[in-house]
Amino acid sequence: IGPLLWRDENKDQAQVENDIQQMRLLDLAHTAIWIDRPYATAVNTFDFKKEQFPEPEKMIQKIHSLGFKLGLWHTPYLEEATGDLLIEAESKGYFPPQTGLILNKWGKPIDFTNPAAYKWWQDHLKNYKDMGIAGYKLDYAEDIVPGISGVRNKWRFFDGSDERTMHRGYTILYHKVYSEMLPEDGGYLLCRSGKYGDQKYAYIIWPGDLDANFALHKEEVVDRNGKKF
Repeated sequence: IGPLLWRDENKDQAQVENDIQQMRLLDLAHTAIWIDRPYATAVNTFDFKKEQFPEPEKMIQKIHSLGFKLGLWHTPYLEEATGDLLIEAESKGYFPPQTGLILNKWGKPIDFTNPAAYKWWQDHLKNYKDMGIAGYKLDYAEDIVPGISGVRNKWRFFDGSDERTMHRGYTILYHKVYSEMLPEDGGYLLCRSGKYGDQKYAYIIWPGDLDANFALHKEEVVDRNGKKF
């Protein structure tokens, strides 16, 4: 148990390595870090972008040698730039047979009620596990809502379920997929939301991108430089 550190968009491998070195030089009590996007070729390609992270294995070894665990930002989507991964998922039916309103900018969520899709996603996550990734910041996956403005938001999944149960069930499955791919000696999931029964998967809950100024919703805030928000 200990503090986690992250940057909103890491510049490159050199920046990550400098961060962990400085934390140890300053004797800060951090025990883990995670790398936020963008770090991969696309969302989600289960790799590291070579121009940004030329030697990820060496970086991870260095992180471990200084006593840190490493996590990565992730979501259950495949954007257009993933190329062959997206083509394969579409051709094999790894997305829900019917999707409602999409509430993210990358695409349809993987249908984790489909055992083949579930295994396929974990097979790709194994690449990160083998590299020494011990945790994930799991973002988004809040697309499945029962209705919007009094109108039913219709979804249908591989197992026959729909949005009326999967607004809860999908979140749990999403976290379970990753929880099963954490190291046997311990890891962590930092999750954006959770549902009843999710306690055994969602170890840490992060309440979204909140400003720490205690302002009310839609309240106008002025910072010390006179800038309004």
